[in-house]
Amino acid sequence: MEMETKKITNSTDYINGARRSERRKLKGNWSMKIQEDMQCLYDIDVEKEMINILSEQIQAEIDKELLDDMVTTAKGNSKFKGAMRI
Repeated sequence: MEMETKKITNSTDYINGARRSERRKLKGNWSMKIQEDMQCLYDIDVEKEMINILSEQIQAEIDKELLDDMVTTAKGNSKFKGAMRI
């Protein structure tokens, strides 16, 4: 018996001023058995929870980049050479 697996994949591009675009990928996998068990035992929608987790990870990565850029700019070592990041 072959087990069906669901996947969520998200890729994002970040383009910032003179900086090159960076591509990142996040992937979440789970089996139908786990989905059914979580639904029956805990009334949890696994797909919805995985989407929420991936969204939080994307936001955390964006926040980290912004903080790193602010620290770099504050130290006077701006990699943007006068370009303003929005």
